[in-house]
Amino acid sequence: MCFRTCGEQKLIMVNEGPCGSGSSQNQCSFVASDLEKRIRESSRMSETPRSEESSPTPLCSSEGSLSPVSYTPDPLVLLGLEAHAKSIATELDVLMRDLRGSLHGMSDLTREFANCYLTSISTSCDSVDAVIKSTYAMLAKTEELMDVLKGKDKLQQQIKQLKRLVDMFESHFVNSLT
Repeated sequence: MCFRTCGEQKLIMVNEGPCGSGSSQNQCSFVASDLEKRIRESSRMSETPRSEESSPTPLCSSEGSLSPVSYTPDPLVLLGLEAHAKSIATELDVLMRDLRGSLHGMSDLTREFANCYLTSISTSCDSVDAVIKSTYAMLAKTEELMDVLKGKDKLQQQIKQLKRLVDMFESHFVNSLT
């Protein structure tokens, strides 16, 4: 790769041959810092010849020698390029509008989802609080019941004793009648 600078114009020489072959045919390309200006000037088709300084001069290399090649762009090709560039720009504008609309829709959907999620979390927290309160109320009632049932053993003993006394009374009463 060779670099060459001529005044304002910067040229880059690129040697590209087929991979692995010793071909002497090379492709030539260049980069001009004022390329857009030159394209516009060439599309006007001025009758006066342009100076050597403003004309593009790509350098081609074959077997290591540099030789300038003159080039005059076809105005119809440039007009076609401009028409294609305009259609691409128009399609890109439509694409960007569609993308903007899609992104707004996605943002709205995300905001809606976040609000729904916040509402569901808030509702879930309220439900869990109610369940916890109910659980503690049930535990308190269970403790009260356990306290009441502690006296059950004493009452059971008293009932057994009364039953035994009634059985004894009945057996004495039945025995005394016979």
